[in-house]
Order: sequence, then C-alpha cells, then structure tokens
Amino acid sequence: MLPLRCVLLARRAVLVGALLYPLRVDAQSDAAAPTPNEFADLGEPAIPPGQEALLATMLGKGAALPEECKLTAGDVQHTIVKATYQCAGGEVVFELIHPSQASASAAHTERFALRVLSGSPPAALREALTALIRAGESTFVWQMPAPGAGRRQPPVGLAAAALAGAVLAGVAARAWLWRRRRARAAAPAARGA
Repeated sequence: MLPLRCVLLARRAVLVGALLYPLRVDAQSDAAAPTPNEFADLGEPAIPPGQEALLATMLGKGAALPEECKLTAGDVQHTIVKATYQCAGGEVVFELIHPSQASASAAHTERFALRVLSGSPPAALREALTALIRAGESTFVWQMPAPGAGRRQPPVGLAAAALAGAVLAGVAARAWLWRRRRARAAAPAARGA
C-alpha cells in the first residue's frame, strides 16, 4: 500500500490544477472579440477595417450581374468575406479569402480566391465576379501575420494537471518501493553482523 504522503502529494497536484483551471477559463471568457490585428497575430491574413466599400464594389453591389443575379447580403468576418446572391436558379453563397488559404479548385486572382459555399452558380456569374475582383483588388491590402505568429502554447487545463498528479504519484510510489526493497536488503546484513 502506498504511504499516505504519496497520496497527499498527488491530491495536492490535482487540486492546484483544478483551482487554477477555472481562473484561466474565466479570464478567457471575459475577453473581448479579437480585432483583425489579433487575427493576423494568429497566423492568418486578415481583412483590415475600412475595406467594406471596396469589397462591396468587387462583389457586384449595384452592378448588373449575369443571369439576373443580385448581391443580397455580404459579411466580413476578419479573414473571409461571405457574399450571398439571389439568382434565377436559387440562392448562391460565395466566399472570398486570401489565396494562400484556398484550395486549387477555387477561382484565384492576384490577391483573392473565390469559392462557392452553397448553391449552383451560373458560370457567367463566377466569371463576372472574378473580373470585378481583378478590377478592384489592386487597392486592397491584406493585413499579414507577424513573423512567428500562430505558434502560441496551448493553455494548461485540468487534464494536464491530473496527468501531472498521476505522474507525481507514480514517481512517489516507485521511490517508496525502491526504499522498501533497499531496507529489506539491508535488514539481513544488519542481523548477521
């Protein structure tokens, strides 16, 4: 049986981890939403504020688009732009992202990649959007990540504290067994002397 001291040390390690973990979660939940600069720090190109009018123009706001399609909604989400179109054949949703974040199947321009999220867009709409994007992208500037960004250490949680406690308990138990065997081996030698 393990000595009480080993059990108490293991309990203490788990308890300290359990007490610190909720403080980290509370601190993270009270934080404000990340700014575009913080997204760039995470390793992805971000869309800086003030680019909305340019993006709307590049996505065909107010323009005569083919196949009776019309831009009905647009949403800038820090690293992507979602654009919804109503066409004769139904609703189509495109996503505009940095070309480094897109697959080869997306339509690529110099500074953007355009891919379909939902719906079946007419081929003429995709071509028209690609032409509009190419016409306006020269004034658009992505906010690029800082060197070394995106290499943050994951937070230590309750599972890590429990693992540390289990390792500590294992080391303590092994040390106790080693001392016990050593004492047993030394006991016959002391009796014979």
